[in-house]
Amino acid sequence: MTVAREVSCVIPCYHRPDFLRRAVEKLDDPRIEIVIVNSEADPEVAEVAKPYVHIPRESSGFASGVNLAMKHVSAEYVVFMNDDLLIDVPGVLALRDTLAAGEADAVVPAIVDPTGAPEISIRALPTTRSLLREWLLLPERPVGWLNGRLRVEKWRDPAQAEAIEAAGTPVMATRSDLLRTVPLLEDYFLYWEEIDWFWRLHELGMKVLYLPHVQAVHLGGGQQELSPGRSRLLTINAVKCVRRNQGRPAARRAFLIMLLFNLRLVATAGLRRVVPGGNSADRELESRLAGLRAMRESWQEVR
Repeated sequence: MTVAREVSCVIPCYHRPDFLRRAVEKLDDPRIEIVIVNSEADPEVAEVAKPYVHIPRESSGFASGVNLAMKHVSAEYVVFMNDDLLIDVPGVLALRDTLAAGEADAVVPAIVDPTGAPEISIRALPTTRSLLREWLLLPERPVGWLNGRLRVEKWRDPAQAEAIEAAGTPVMATRSDLLRTVPLLEDYFLYWEEIDWFWRLHELGMKVLYLPHVQAVHLGGGQQELSPGRSRLLTINAVKCVRRNQGRPAARRAFLIMLLFNLRLVATAGLRRVVPGGNSADRELESRLAGLRAMRESWQEVR
């Protein structure tokens, strides 16, 4: 007798068969449909994907991979995730149960790195005001005397299930019909496609719930934190997201904020590099300079 699939897990994979193998091993359960989008038709990824729904394609990009997979998904609920993400069967079913109970329109779990340290994924919706406060003015880590006195989305780590505005997360869950109606925008190759999606859910009056009791391990967590490519895409896509959803006047303000933000990061990285023993800051400076150089491309978004 065939067991009905209760949830579909969509995994766009980009030449990382080892990560993918670990991810699907955690999801081995007849109630879960696994749909793998194989970017650039990697033969090693295809070998791992044999037992599952396998979609080879020539192009890449997370958003386009998820949207393509939705043509093949059969379950009512869908979890879409990075290929370097580990979440077990009880975790996936807990996300599904929250959606099925009507408690939210989209849910995100807590994220930890391979050592078990938390990766704070909660984010503010990208208004120019929130970009000014949470990107330019405030550091990534909480400031002791401000924490608890000032509500800063990127510092939040709630212990109980809580509604949130948005999340920069490698895994999300929602209803399949909602994701087909409100697909990820393919203008973003990587980074900010989920923030844009959460913005559009907010505009539709949808509820997003953070579930700290469900944890997922981000195997690649922190590895690309100082990547030049990551810095470049974050800079470009921040301005793009504001322009797409709030118009060009807001995008111009966002451009100025991101310019000042990148200048601050470059200055900080430069200072770290010149202090004694600061050679380890070379990679940080290279990454920050890539973000600053990307401002030229960002200007195309506001012209």
